[in-house]
Amino acid sequence: MEVGKCVRTRCWTRDLPWGRYAPRPDAEGVMAAQVTHPFRVEAKWGTLSGKVGDYVAKNFRDRDVAYPEDVWIVDQELFRATYEPVKP
Repeated sequence: MEVGKCVRTRCWTRDLPWGRYAPRPDAEGVMAAQVTHPFRVEAKWGTLSGKVGDYVAKNFRDRDVAYPEDVWIVDQELFRATYEPVKP
């Protein structure tokens, strides 16, 4: 699998269009960005691999944190079934 340019947290936090998403039904939202190429990110529990269309997510409370410790990858189908975009 070819890996895109975003390998470490410091890369993707600046390069992706972050948007706020609210979970269903009632919980704290997350900040997430959909990635258009295979990728890897370094999370506090190790290296995570994502595929085209997956989302990188971080806690909403970390919205202003450029390099959060807690990040994760969500499959695009699961993400769409779990979260809805929040209008600005």
